[in-house]
Order: sequence, then C-alpha cells, then structure tokens
Amino acid sequence: MESLSFYVGVIGNIISVLLFLSPLGTFLRIVKHRSTEEFESFPYICTLLSSSLWTYYGITKPGSYLVATVNSFGVVVEVIYVSLFLLYAPPRMKNRSTEEFESFPYICTLLSSSLWTYYGITKPGSYLVATVNSFGVVVEVIYVSLFLLYAPPRMKAKTATLAGILNVGFPVAAILVTYLGMQGDLRIDVIGFMCAGLNIVMYASPLAAMVRS
Repeated sequence: MESLSFYVGVIGNIISVLLFLSPLGTFLRIVKHRSTEEFESFPYICTLLSSSLWTYYGITKPGSYLVATVNSFGVVVEVIYVSLFLLYAPPRMKNRSTEEFESFPYICTLLSSSLWTYYGITKPGSYLVATVNSFGVVVEVIYVSLFLLYAPPRMKAKTATLAGILNVGFPVAAILVTYLGMQGDLRIDVIGFMCAGLNIVMYASPLAAMVRS
C-alpha cells in the first residue's frame, strides 16, 4: 500500500509540474511582445503564495518530501512568472466598471465555498476544510458585492438574481433538508456529494466569460 501511495504521489507530482508549466505559452508571448497586454498577474501571485506554504508544509511534516519538492519547483516557476509581469507590465488606467467581466464564476465559487464550510462544520475533524472555505466565503462575498456595486444595470440585475438563487436560496434549502431530514453519515455523504458536484460547476464556470468573449 505504501509503494502504491508513493507511485500515486509521483504521478501527482508530474501532473503538478505540467500544471505549473501550463502558462508557458502565455509568457513566451509576453516576452516576444515585451508586454503583458491584457493578462492579469494575480493568479500567479496566489499560486506563488500557495506553493510557498505547501513547500513549508512538506518540509515540516515528516515523510512529505514529494509535497516539498514539487511545490519548491512551483515556487521557482511562479517567481519567474511574477518577475516577468514586473518587467513587462504596462501602466494601466483604473476603470471602475465590471463590464469586461462575468460574475458567474464568483457566484459559483461562493456557493461551493459555502457548502464546503457546512461540510467541514458537519464532519468531525474537518476544521481545516471549514476554515479555508469560510475564508473563501468572505472573499467571494466581497467579489460579488463589487459586481453589484460597479456592474452596468443589466448585469447588476443578472448578478443579483443569480446570487439570490444560488448563494442564498440553494444553500439555505440544502442546509434545511440535510439538517432536518438526515442524520449521521448519510447527512455527511449527501453534503459531500453536493460539494463535489459544485466543484465541477465551479471549475467549468469560467466558460461563461469565454463564451461571452
């Protein structure tokens, strides 16, 4: 079993390396044009922070050298990416409008984080799941609020409707049904399946922006 876990870990590390290298085409374009154009640096800054903390975790926890090695590679790669942004990013004007963006990915992430928080509270020993996702809830509430504040009238109405249905109605219904109608492992399993399904929706939600483009 330990050897199987090792090989699965190695495969996971290979996939993680490919994930870290996946924006390479974007950065070759940035270097070629000597400009970051419309690309955003924030995802790479967040990945750098995440990789740094996972590296520290892998160093601290005995037997987690696979975690430490792949994430230390990620730190190096993300430092290069962020450095290229600092080198080639043009000055930008501030635009107090959300007209170029879609709110749906943030609404989906807020819904997913809300239910994962509920799952972490419900399942014994899952306080890490609850804490990180409760932080996600706060962040996504801020994002959605900014959409409601700065969106054009039509998008503001759409965002308010989606947020009301998906971020208020659905979580309240899910909590009431599982809390009042289920107990024990059944409740935890049902919440877990809902969270897993919502993760799929969350990962697919940026397609809304791509379709619009």
